[in-house]
Amino acid sequence: MQRLRARASWMIALGMVTLVLAAPPAGAQTGTLKVSPTAGPRGSTITVSSVSPCALPSGVSGSPFARIALSQGSTVVASRDFPVSPSGAWSGSLTVGTKAAPGPASIGGDCIAGPQAEGSLLHYQDVTFTVTAGSPTTTSTSTPATTTTSPSSGTSSNATWLVVVVAALLVLGAVVYQRRRSK
Repeated sequence: MQRLRARASWMIALGMVTLVLAAPPAGAQTGTLKVSPTAGPRGSTITVSSVSPCALPSGVSGSPFARIALSQGSTVVASRDFPVSPSGAWSGSLTVGTKAAPGPASIGGDCIAGPQAEGSLLHYQDVTFTVTAGSPTTTSTSTPATTTTSPSSGTSSNATWLVVVVAALLVLGAVVYQRRRSK
């Protein structure tokens, strides 16, 4: 009976951790964005646009923008902020940064209410992108995007980690409680 309880406790703890890790940033809804092309070398231009609108909730004022980033693992190799129209639409181009290495990457980001706003209104799900070897095949006449090495949305990331830490502490407390109870 004790073994069954211990296994059930571990299964519940594992389920809680899985739910927390799979959750979008606190307070943000999940949206989608369009990316074209989905592969290219350093220096190539990627066209990105909203599928899900980046709209302010009623009663909220501000100048919303979409902060979109190309990342490889935890390294941001290109990032750009896009202004949002009154309808919530945005679009533009992002240039694959010089720090990008050939291999898998992802493009995602957040809709933010304004420069001083905390957190995101909408979290855009990552789209897979592949950085290829070589150089771009076409020359773009548009202004290249600014590249950075900063995280795309620190506030959302911090909120997510806070939830993970709290969940881990709850699980640890449950395990300690079960062990003391079984003695």
